[in-house]
Amino acid sequence: MATSCQTFRLSGISDYPDTSNEVLVKINLGGNDLFIAFNAKKGINSGTQEAGNKVTVVQAGKGGEDYSTSTLLAKLSNGQTYNHSSGASIQVTNIVSSDYAEVFISLGDCNAPRPQPTTPPPQSPPTYWPTYSPTEGDDPNPNQLQVTFSGSGSPPNPLPKCHGDCDNDSHCEGSLVCFQRSGTEAVPGCTGTGASGTDYCAERPTQNTVWLKGDNGRPAANFPLGLCEGDCDSDADCQPGLICQQRSGTEAIPGCIGNPIPGEDYCRYSDNPP
Repeated sequence: MATSCQTFRLSGISDYPDTSNEVLVKINLGGNDLFIAFNAKKGINSGTQEAGNKVTVVQAGKGGEDYSTSTLLAKLSNGQTYNHSSGASIQVTNIVSSDYAEVFISLGDCNAPRPQPTTPPPQSPPTYWPTYSPTEGDDPNPNQLQVTFSGSGSPPNPLPKCHGDCDNDSHCEGSLVCFQRSGTEAVPGCTGTGASGTDYCAERPTQNTVWLKGDNGRPAANFPLGLCEGDCDSDADCQPGLICQQRSGTEAIPGCIGNPIPGEDYCRYSDNPP
């Protein structure tokens, strides 16, 4: 920020670079900085499950330019204000659908929101969430679900265990695989519920451990599904030699181990192989 009190008009990440509005505003706090963005539900971000069409406040170490812990502090609707312990105040003065949000940011004493300044478009593509990989000792619970990457494309570095949002196995470290979710399904080996609909990297102990790899044919790279993988809708969703076991509750899946999600359907071997 150039001055202690400014009004910004924020557009969503899908509008970049075709907007003259800001996409990301940084409040410099000497390293553990604040990042303010408008999480517009449109374009590449139309499927967002959390804080849709709200202004988000994220705090990230190392200026958001390197790998460090980040924390979602606030999800603000029109008329709401977030006051940070540093003295910074973020007030949402207007939200126009998924088009833009107007935000008044104060770093000191201000009587009222000032007129919106004219700001040049950002010169380099911003990241919606500051991305990071925690260093050893940063996280007291390394198995806690946490989002360390969001957006389209691949993360700058493979995601570690219990980190998201992954789209496929190539987004995960080493032998970890991407556990696909449509809600808050439990992720094997991880704690917490995480963000609804967010997919996380995890350890799949064996090939016949039940595992969610996708839904409704997406992501396409994961279909047809392999042994003990879901969610399938028909045998056509399964690899040759496997059938889709339809479930309405907690039915067991012959040949598979683990804790299948109630009501989800998984591919398995036929009871009467040819």
